[in-house]
Amino acid sequence: MDLDSRNRESPEDNEDKFSSFSSIARWNVHYLKSNPLGELTGSLGDLGTLLPILIALAQVGAIDLATTLVFTGMASILAGAWFGYPLAVQPMKAIAGIVLARGMTLRENMAAGLATGGIVAVVSIVGIQLLLNVIPIPVVRGMRISGGR
Repeated sequence: MDLDSRNRESPEDNEDKFSSFSSIARWNVHYLKSNPLGELTGSLGDLGTLLPILIALAQVGAIDLATTLVFTGMASILAGAWFGYPLAVQPMKAIAGIVLARGMTLRENMAAGLATGGIVAVVSIVGIQLLLNVIPIPVVRGMRISGGR
């Protein structure tokens, strides 16, 4: 099956493909075989920002580098296998910036990571649409400080 014929399939066909972990894994392997270079380069996309941040956090004692690399790698592999997408590191970069700026300890860093993971889990379970109905759109999109349009 080529990429063009996959795009022409109906949503019902895709529901069958993504109904179990084995069907998701088969689709992921098929996509990897059809675009190996793109998948390889995409898997390394965040290393340019993630590694310097992790090294800085390790130097100030806010993380254990070996443990962080092992568990981040395992989480990325699991997320990629299950969802077909890599693990997002944007929340981790935001936490790291605050930890470095404020000189937070390892325990404070762990608490921030667990709290962020808990929030993401709740949003995943409850559904983002429910939160979007409660939270005003300017907050979701980010309020503009300038008066210009």
